[in-house]
Amino acid sequence: MNGKFNHALYLLDKGEYDKAEICLRDAISESDNAFEVIQIRCCYAELLMEQERYSEAMENVEYILSNTDEYSDNSQERATAQEIKDYIQSEGLI
Repeated sequence: MNGKFNHALYLLDKGEYDKAEICLRDAISESDNAFEVIQIRCCYAELLMEQERYSEAMENVEYILSNTDEYSDNSQERATAQEIKDYIQSEGLI
């Protein structure tokens, strides 16, 4: 697993959300593993949702949904992304 992603998870557990966000963005830009990028983007979308940054969360959600299907190894991340999208749309948040 990506070292920066691991560090971001550690920071999230500590409640250091600003630092975690930086690590997540770095992990996305530095990873060349498509499976891993989906995992990182899913985590990032969840963080952005918690911060009520819905448009930014949707950018990650759309990326996940565009790059996975129900048969992919990232089916859990796809399901999470769909839940986020459904919530944002049903609440009219963007």
